[in-house]
Amino acid sequence: MKALATRLMTAAGINPGSRSERAIYGTAWTFGGYAGGLVIRLAGTVILTRILAPEDFGLLNLAMALLAGVSLLSDVGIQTSIVRTSRADDPAFMHTAWTIQVIRGFAVAVLVVILAKPMADLYGEALLWPLLSAIALIPLVQGFQSVGLSLAQREVRLRPLTLFSMTGFALTQTITIIIVWQLVSVWGLVIGGILGAVLQVTLSHLWLPYRRPVWQLERPAVREIMVFGGWVLLASGFQFLGGDGRKAVLGFMLPLEILGIFGIAEMLSRAPSDFCGAVGRRVLFPSISELMRERPQAVRAALFRAQVVIIGAFLPGFLLLALIAQDLVDLVYDDRYAEAGAFLTFLALYSGFLVLEMPYAEAILSKTKGASYALLIGVTASCRIAALVIGFQLGGVYGAIHGIGAAAAISHLVSLALAYRGGFANPWLDLLGVTLIGGGLAVALSAT
Repeated sequence: MKALATRLMTAAGINPGSRSERAIYGTAWTFGGYAGGLVIRLAGTVILTRILAPEDFGLLNLAMALLAGVSLLSDVGIQTSIVRTSRADDPAFMHTAWTIQVIRGFAVAVLVVILAKPMADLYGEALLWPLLSAIALIPLVQGFQSVGLSLAQREVRLRPLTLFSMTGFALTQTITIIIVWQLVSVWGLVIGGILGAVLQVTLSHLWLPYRRPVWQLERPAVREIMVFGGWVLLASGFQFLGGDGRKAVLGFMLPLEILGIFGIAEMLSRAPSDFCGAVGRRVLFPSISELMRERPQAVRAALFRAQVVIIGAFLPGFLLLALIAQDLVDLVYDDRYAEAGAFLTFLALYSGFLVLEMPYAEAILSKTKGASYALLIGVTASCRIAALVIGFQLGGVYGAIHGIGAAAAISHLVSLALAYRGGFANPWLDLLGVTLIGGGLAVALSAT
C-alpha cells in the first residue's frame, strides 16, 4: 500500500519523504482513525442509551462541560508549544513541558473539587457535587501523559498516534459499557471515564514514550511556554464559552432530558467537523508551522489546496448528514431520543461554517504569537453565547440552535478578515462553501 502510494505521489510530482507526502499519509491515517473512532463512539452510545435515560446523559453533559471549563481556563498550550518550538530536540524543554503539564493537571483537579458544591447548588442538582468531585480525578491522571504524543504530532507521525488513540478509546468504551451494564447508573459513565484515563496514560508511556519523565523547570523553557501560553489561555477561555460553555448555559434553560437529547444530536453533528479538526491539528497545523518557519510565501497556496479538499470532501458530508438526520436517529436510538433528529438537521448544517474556518484558524495560530487567534476565538465565543440566549428567548430550543448557526457564520467572517489581513485569504472558495451551506439550510427550512 505504501509503495503504491509513493509511486502515485512521485507521478504527481510529490517527492517521497516530502512535507506533502507526510501530509497525505497523515490525512489517510487520521481518516482511518477517525472512522474507526466514530464507529466505536456510535456503537457505544447506542448501547448506553438503551441502558440509561436521557436525564443521565444530560447530567453527565453538564458535569463534563463544567470540567471542560476549568480545564480550558487553565490551558497554557503545552502541546501547541511543542509543535511550534525550535527546541523540541532539547530534553530540558521537553521535561519542563511535562512538568508543567503535571502541575496543571493537579491544579485543575483541586479547583474542580472546590467548585463542585457551589456548582451543584447553582444548578439545583445535588448529584453534581459527588459527580464533579469524582470526575476531578480525570485531569489529575491525564497530567502524567507522555509528551511523546505531542512530538508525534509535531513530526506528523500519525500512524502510531492514531493506533494509540483508537486502542485507548475502544478499551475505554468497553470498560464503560461493562460498568454501566452492572450499575445501571450515571456513575458507570464516571467510573469508566476515570479508568479509561488511567489506561490511556499508561498506554501513552508504553506506545509513544519520551525518555524517562524527569521533574524539571528550566527558566527559558518556562518563559517560552508561558508567554505563548498566555494567549492560548485566553483563547481557551473563550473556546470554553463558545463550546462546552453552551451546555453550561443550556443547563439553566433546558430540562436535563432535553439537554441529554441535545447532547446526542450535537455529538452526531460534530462527526465531519471533528474529523476535519483532527486533520487540522495533526496535519495542517504542523505543516503550516513548518512552512511558516521555512517558506512563509508558500502558505497561501497550501491553504488554498486545503480549502479545496475541505469544500469537496467535507461539506457534502454535512449536507448528507442533515438530509438523513431523522432517519439516522430513528434507526439507531429508541423513541425517547427521537427529537434529536430535528436538532441534528440544523446542527449539521451550521457545523459546516466551522470547517470553512479551520484552515484560517490553524494558519493564524501558526503565524502569530497568539493574539489574533485569541481574538478569533473571543469573537466566536461572545457571538455564540449571545446568539444562544437571544435565540432561546425568541424561539426556545430551536431558536437557540439557529442562534448557534448565526454565530458560526459571524465567526467565519472574522476568520476570513484576519486571513485577508495576513495575506492568505481565498474568498472565492469561502463564497462557494457558504453558498452550499445556505442551499442546504433553505431545503431544511422548507421541509419543516
